Amino acid sequence: MRVLARIALQGPGQAIGLIVALAMLGLMLPPVAILSSALAALVCLQADSQKALMVLLGSAVVASLIGGLLAAMPFLGLVMLLTLWAPVAASAMWLRRSGNLSQALLMTAMLGVGVLLAVFAAVPDTNTAWQALLEQQLVVPFKGTPQEAQALQLVEQLQGMGGLLPGLLGMSVMLSVQVALLLGRWVQSQVIKPGAFGNEYRQIGFGRWPMLVFALVVVGALLTKQPLLQSLALVVSWLPVKQGIAVLHAWCGRPNFAQGKPVLVLSWVLLIFLPHFVVLVAAIGAVDNWMNFRTRWATTASGE
Repeated sequence: MRVLARIALQGPGQAIGLIVALAMLGLMLPPVAILSSALAALVCLQADSQKALMVLLGSAVVASLIGGLLAAMPFLGLVMLLTLWAPVAASAMWLRRSGNLSQALLMTAMLGVGVLLAVFAAVPDTNTAWQALLEQQLVVPFKGTPQEAQALQLVEQLQGMGGLLPGLLGMSVMLSVQVALLLGRWVQSQVIKPGAFGNEYRQIGFGRWPMLVFALVVVGALLTKQPLLQSLALVVSWLPVKQGIAVLHAWCGRPNFAQGKPVLVLSWVLLIFLPHFVVLVAAIGAVDNWMNFRTRWATTASGE
């Protein structure tokens, strides 16, 4: 990734070529599209707004030309601009101006909330729309075959997700943008100032008011089972998780903690495979806004 970053930073032409190439490859291998967004974030973090805008628009034009010539998709570049590059570019430009990673991540959460609200406004009855989509994709192709019963059973198992569909979509958009932004910031650190990203990430904190809003949304979702609140909870619940991970990294990175790296590796394994540990990390992240764990550790370390 650092090699790609160095090439992208050599000039607008190189950046456009890499961003478009990775986005095209992402059509076949979706995870690769994150790398395209990350390079777009890197350009926006490193270059001024005028050059960054030129790279984004140039990438859209090139992608549209390729899409129009090879696949009769002349608006492919516009779609990629709106879905892959513009959201992460906006958060990266905000980060470049403010220097505050927490605010940039909070901005991506607001983007996720905006997406789910737009879905709710466009599709008032998401349960019916989801049911129709499942039947069209899973039942119709197997109509009159021995697999039809299995398809109907699968549809029955999945149809309960209809009410949460806006939240799942908003969450996926938010997480994609956040991963691309963090990856772009990490690569910038590796190229320009190694080690700076780690220090910045360990300081992530969203403040008391966002955490109070998060708590109200989660409590409301649990008590009322209202689809809108449940969808909002799916998006905003990632904020304390990220702050908790930052606290965890800070705790394991203390100078006097020799077992920090093994504990950190174990913690990430638990985060991936044990959902209950994610809840614990989120609780730690939320409480940190009042307890200031990292400040206490720094004070204790300086007093030793």
